[in-house]
Amino acid sequence: MDVDTIQGKSFSDPAARYKPLNPRREILKEGTVKQRGALPLPCDIVVDNDVAIPLRDGVTIYADIYRPVTEEKLPLILSWAIFGKGGTGFFYLDNPVFPRRFGVPKGALSGYESWEAPDPAFWCTQGYAVAQVDARGVFNSEGNVKYQGASEGEDAHDAIEFLGSQPWCNGRVAMTGNSWLAIQQWHTAATAPKHLAAIAPWEGLNDLLRDVICRGGIIDTEFAAAVLNEVYSQGQVENPVGMLTMHPHDDEYWRTKRADIERISVPAYVVASYANILHSDGTIDSWRRLKSEKWIRIHNSHEWPDYYEPESVKDLLRFFDHYLKLENNGWETTPPVRLAVLDPGHVDDVNRVEDAFPPSRAEDKNFFLSAGSMSLEAECPDTHSCAAYEIKGEDDFVAFTHKFERTTEVIGYPRAKLFVEAVGNDDMDFFVTLKKLNKRGKVVKHQVLTLGLPMSRKLLPFLERRGVKAVADAFYPGAEGMLRVSRRELDSKLSTSDRPVLSLARVQKLKSSEIVEVTVPIWPIAMRWHRGESLQMAISARRQRPPALPFLKLPPIQEGIAHKFHTGGDTPSRIILPLIED
Repeated sequence: MDVDTIQGKSFSDPAARYKPLNPRREILKEGTVKQRGALPLPCDIVVDNDVAIPLRDGVTIYADIYRPVTEEKLPLILSWAIFGKGGTGFFYLDNPVFPRRFGVPKGALSGYESWEAPDPAFWCTQGYAVAQVDARGVFNSEGNVKYQGASEGEDAHDAIEFLGSQPWCNGRVAMTGNSWLAIQQWHTAATAPKHLAAIAPWEGLNDLLRDVICRGGIIDTEFAAAVLNEVYSQGQVENPVGMLTMHPHDDEYWRTKRADIERISVPAYVVASYANILHSDGTIDSWRRLKSEKWIRIHNSHEWPDYYEPESVKDLLRFFDHYLKLENNGWETTPPVRLAVLDPGHVDDVNRVEDAFPPSRAEDKNFFLSAGSMSLEAECPDTHSCAAYEIKGEDDFVAFTHKFERTTEVIGYPRAKLFVEAVGNDDMDFFVTLKKLNKRGKVVKHQVLTLGLPMSRKLLPFLERRGVKAVADAFYPGAEGMLRVSRRELDSKLSTSDRPVLSLARVQKLKSSEIVEVTVPIWPIAMRWHRGESLQMAISARRQRPPALPFLKLPPIQEGIAHKFHTGGDTPSRIILPLIED
């Protein structure tokens, strides 16, 4: 299969922070401080720099390996990505594009960690070795860079088998890390390396096409292009943005970017959240499809602060100690499902134990849209009516509300079934957001980040109301769905009873004045409404959330005159909510 590529970024770029290939061993002494304000090393650490790792096709890649100074055989934690090991590359928390390190205190980390990866300062102290790998083609590693997927999983497989056989290793290897580092755990574990003992994917999607580049059928290549733009390589870099032009529909190429989760046999500790604009749906769905021993924790924060939060690290340590050191520490009694229930305006319920996600006690309930009263009703209105907005300004949207008479939680996968019509176009893009209104009818959002600021619970909302872009990602308005109507067809194999999945196999344009029924998948949520508070279903031609990174742009608004949403009578538009009621 022909693969579109671009030339990797030059090492001479100052943002690369490039380190020439220099295989050597060094000892970092206890108390060493890599940079001002960073955590001093709590123990002596031996570092083998630029260790050569052979891959099955003869390509050599390089890793830095951190170990405590000991003669004992050690379990190994592997981090795998394309962003640069050993403090190289564009992505690092002190980069000014990430306001105030997104709330991760500088003194919490040593600075020896790779991007979104475990800190050797902590793990070496706990008796682990840590390997940071530059994947194929990255910096000094040979070959061309692969953009996620099965082939990169095979490379990581080879690295695990090589490192797990080293004389200092006890033969048991685990993988952990966030985002890309989590995504590749799915692909690697599916290849079943014999030395892989456990995985801990921290918020990592498993469908590049549906979760990033073409979510809801709406093309958005900004994030993928931003990652591509920061890959430093002497070779070529696989270009999924270009591949979308060559492969506009879901096909064999995009299937290689989805791991066969059911083949994974090692224990998995999975961490997710509801607010992540890239990872929430894919992480939870992958956990649901796992057949191995598995645990999930769904938190109420942002992926980076949560990954380095001391309690999170201690929890992961218990998991790894059990499966890599074979300690009888009671990990197996850890509840398989721990989740947060968000409660904007009140106090979140954190680490609540449930039997599944969604909990088996959650029951689906239909709420029918009524354009006559702009409300969500328990019964379908007898009379047809229509709500519409013009496509012209930022305030153009329609909103349907339902006031709860008792405390109610929405936990699981909402989905909307709507009868829609485009005016002035043969297609339409629209976005659905489920928001919470307090008793005064004001939107209340969940604050995801503190950004390390004092009084952040008052200061950040103040800044957000005044449109300060740097704090936009600190707030989560609610579960979101989106749809390009021409891509409305569902995939019967990938869909489940509560989670519809678009097929993205063809385009079905609209005829003039045609009304079609569509299903809008909405990402998972767990949120509480108290008596007198309202759920608002807002529908708009523009996305209600900021992009995944502060410097990215949202996709352009599709042209047209107006969007119409038909309700009642023969067009029973509705939203299905999984509810737990007091």
